[in-house]
Amino acid sequence: LWSVDGSYGGENKINKLSTDGQVVDSFNPINYPWGLAWVNPYLYVSDWKSDLPGGNKIYKITTSGQVVGSFEFKDGYGLAWDGQFLWGVSNPDNDPAEIHKLTTSGTIINTFEAPVFHHGDVAWDGQYLWSTAYQKIYKLEIIP
Repeated sequence: LWSVDGSYGGENKINKLSTDGQVVDSFNPINYPWGLAWVNPYLYVSDWKSDLPGGNKIYKITTSGQVVGSFEFKDGYGLAWDGQFLWGVSNPDNDPAEIHKLTTSGTIINTFEAPVFHHGDVAWDGQYLWSTAYQKIYKLEIIP
C-alpha cells in the first residue's frame, strides 16, 4: 500500500504502508506530491505546486524513491490507473478542473471537464472513475 502525505502543511512524503496502516518506509523525491498511481513496478506521482521548480509534472518513481522519468502535466492533482491508461486531474486556478486520459509517457488521449470546479483525487474501480471535490464523491461513467 502507498500513500502521499503532501499538500497544505503535510510532510510531502510518499509512504509505504503495511496492511494495518503503519508506515514502513517513506521518501521525498519531489517537492509537492499529490496524486499517486501504482503502475507495476513503478509509482506515478503528480507534483501540484506550479510555482516551484519541478512542479507541473508527473514523475515515474521506483518503490525505493528514485525518479526514473517525468513529463509535463500542468496543475496536476489526483491520479489513477485503469490497467491501460493513467487518469489525471488538473486544477487550473481560474478555470474548471479537467480530467485527462493519459499514456504513461504523458500523451493526452482524451480530456473532459470535471463535474465541478475544483477536483482532488480520482480512483478507478474496474468500471467507473470516481473523483472527489468539496467533500463529495462523484461516480463517472467513461464512455469510449
